[in-house]
Parts: sequence; C-alpha cells; structure tokens
Amino acid sequence: MRIRLQPKDVDALQVLALILVRAGRRDEALHHLQRAVRLAPNVAACRNSLGTALLESGKAKDAAASFRAAHEPDPANRLARLGLASARN
Repeated sequence: MRIRLQPKDVDALQVLALILVRAGRRDEALHHLQRAVRLAPNVAACRNSLGTALLESGKAKDAAASFRAAHEPDPANRLARLGLASARN
C-alpha cells in the first residue's frame, strides 16, 4: 500500500498504520510508522505509535528505544513512560 497524495503527512501515515494493524498487517504498519518517525523524529506521537507497534510485535528492545526517544525530551509524556515500563518487563 502506498500513500500518493500526501506522502509526508505523518498523521496520515499513523492512521494508515492503525488500519493495517487492525487488518493483521503488522509488518506493513511498522514500515509506515518507521517512515513517520523518519519524517518527524521529534513528534512524540509518532515515537509512541511506533513503540506500541514494536512492543506488540515482540520487539521489546526496539520498542524501548522508541519510547525512550519520546520520553527524554518530555518526561511528562505519560504514554512514553508507560510504554517504556512495559517494554522493560
């Protein structure tokens, strides 16, 4: 699946990834979330979404890195903090 109209729209990439996860196409979802993070590395929502998808895919180490990248600049980021704790368990 390709995004043609707005290929750099990180919100669209995250929505597409959510749809793909719900359709059981987790690898494709990860691809789009990784792309969103490359486009917007400082957007915590992208990092949190990627971390969640990685954690659900059994990639706890990579998930922790993504959550950590969202948490370090904003220690009040509750989702990143909870995700990081889950990835460490």
